[in-house]
Amino acid sequence: MRGSLEKWQAAILATEIDQFSYDYDTYQYQDTVEDREAQVANITEDIRNGNTGYLNDFLNAVVSEGVRERITDIFGQGVEIDNSEAVQTARRAKELLDKLEEYKPLAKVEELTEQNYNMIDNVLNNGAEKKEQEQTKGRISIKEKLAEKRAVIEQRDKTERTSPEKETEKKSQREM
Repeated sequence: MRGSLEKWQAAILATEIDQFSYDYDTYQYQDTVEDREAQVANITEDIRNGNTGYLNDFLNAVVSEGVRERITDIFGQGVEIDNSEAVQTARRAKELLDKLEEYKPLAKVEELTEQNYNMIDNVLNNGAEKKEQEQTKGRISIKEKLAEKRAVIEQRDKTERTSPEKETEKKSQREM
């Protein structure tokens, strides 16, 4: 259930980013993207796998372009800043950046399953291997314990049998 929810969240975010890209520069989008559904599927997979560097770069470039245009609006035309198209576009890019940053399904799962909470690092259960090894070492079957105990008892019996014989041999040698 969790996996399908995570897939849908990634697909929705990918669709929003794709639509934003299309709206931002329609002509460039049409020149570079042949199949829109395939593009959304690629973005979805990249989001799910954490390969979002190019998306972050694109959205950050849009935000900084909006900031530059906002400065020009303040000193140039005197256009109302909050209603300018560049500012609205930059805000939308910032919203998508925030959503992209928030989307970390592995970290959320890791928070639930991590044994050591200071190891939240997008690697599931860093201490799991050690614990599994300890469990395999810690669990010895009853048959193995019995065999070990028998071996100890046999070894002890052998040493007790050989030591009285040695003592009698030593006594007999002394008497001679």
